[in-house]
Amino acid sequence: LEGQPIIPELAARGVIQQLFPLHEQRILKRLMKSWVQAVCEAQPLDDICDYFGVKIAMYFAWLGFYTSAMVYPAVFGSILYTFTDSDQTSQDISCVVFAIFNVVWATLFLEEWKRRGAEFAYKWGTLDTPAESLEEPRPQFRGTRRISPVTSAEEFYYP
Repeated sequence: LEGQPIIPELAARGVIQQLFPLHEQRILKRLMKSWVQAVCEAQPLDDICDYFGVKIAMYFAWLGFYTSAMVYPAVFGSILYTFTDSDQTSQDISCVVFAIFNVVWATLFLEEWKRRGAEFAYKWGTLDTPAESLEEPRPQFRGTRRISPVTSAEEFYYP
């Protein structure tokens, strides 16, 4: 166990059955004021990252970005709807224009999110980290020991 986290090891050995981390009320109150009660302000993503972790913070960063980006198709669609005549030809043209707008918007949205997501990943120290290495393996997921046919070394095998 030297140098290894003790809680996952104890959970893997069956010593710990359940684990429920407790919240820190002081930090939760600060998050409540800066995040929940401040409706029109930017999300405190660094505080969210510090308290809940990178995965949750990245989710809320994406959700906030997506929500604010949806303003453009909503406004453009509303304007298009307002100024479109009621005849079928005008409505067909409006649908095509809106579809083209959405294709361009979606492309720009995805490219901008790639940039923003990379900024957050760099800021939070996960830029070069593969996604699967951010997850802890389940303690119940155990392999059987066997000799590797490639290296002839003992390894865990997961059928």
